[in-house]
Amino acid sequence: MASFAAPTSNEWNDILAQKGENTFVVLKIEKKTISVLHTGKGLTKLKKILSTPESEQSVLGVGFVVYGVDTRGGVTSKRQKAFRVDWMGIRVSPMKRGLQLKCKSHVSEYFSSCNIILQSNSVDDLDEFELTNQLLASGGAHKPKCYDFGDGANTIEDILAKKNEPVSVPTTNSTTEDISKKMEATTVTNTEKKAPVATIQKVPTSTKAPVIAATTTATTTTTTTTTTTTTTTTTNNDTADFDSSQTHAILLTSSYGSGGGGQAGKCKKLEDTFAALKIRFKNIDGADAKNKEIRNELFGISGVRGNYPQTFLKNSDGTTSFIGDYDALIDLIESNDIPDDILKQNPGIQTFNVVFSECKQ
Repeated sequence: MASFAAPTSNEWNDILAQKGENTFVVLKIEKKTISVLHTGKGLTKLKKILSTPESEQSVLGVGFVVYGVDTRGGVTSKRQKAFRVDWMGIRVSPMKRGLQLKCKSHVSEYFSSCNIILQSNSVDDLDEFELTNQLLASGGAHKPKCYDFGDGANTIEDILAKKNEPVSVPTTNSTTEDISKKMEATTVTNTEKKAPVATIQKVPTSTKAPVIAATTTATTTTTTTTTTTTTTTTTNNDTADFDSSQTHAILLTSSYGSGGGGQAGKCKKLEDTFAALKIRFKNIDGADAKNKEIRNELFGISGVRGNYPQTFLKNSDGTTSFIGDYDALIDLIESNDIPDDILKQNPGIQTFNVVFSECKQ
């Protein structure tokens, strides 16, 4: 049987070396081969390629670069950032879905030196606004004046202003359309409280939660717990095992089975943990095309696209708040072991039991 191998061509290395004008490479992953399908310049052209019927039916590996641009004293400097996108078209057959996981190491080998890795089946994830927030979250102390996605440099302020978002708060409020209503047809699993969610103050502990073990694997997003609230109209979900007007957690996961930082395993661990702790929750599969609208609304609330799992709290008053990513949930669970006297002295410390207390079955 023929085995997969990374393409031996130099298109991606040429882009990293800034040879020529190309800024992206698209690989096509088929039954026995991985081949270069497209090369080109600019995010606009790349999104057009990914919007075609062929891309909707394909498993692809995508690499593209973005430049941070500064001009000082008449000298222009450009710093390169590289993205890799594990693309699973929305019409890919179940038999082909396993190709992405099977070829992941070869695609990663080809797209060397990538700073940010995303999973996606929608060009909405490649919006300049969203990518800029990813870059700002993963960048160092120096923030460039402009970003160039291959179509010309724009200031960070101008990019973020396209969605009327303040630079310091990379989130987008959802519409007043009811998030609960959109989830009526989604899988519901069992899941505890809503409290004002604050940034976690980490306190050293000697023990860990019994259900999930913390990992040291780096992810492409900053591990913090933030709260962004949006008001929605609440309706009952007749397909749920509980009244959806009750406060409950939302787990945004992905069934792709691949992704940076062991995302599939992290999604499963959070699902198992919420079920074991008897927390009311709904599981939204972000890879399912039927969930595209609600997935994008949740991405807008968190300000982070293409990274799973993410956890939210749907309150009984109709508001939805972003709790955090996988590592933030690990911090909350570990905080359950903090002695009561320390918690009383530090009321700002949040624990899993406090945050999800109203979601307890």
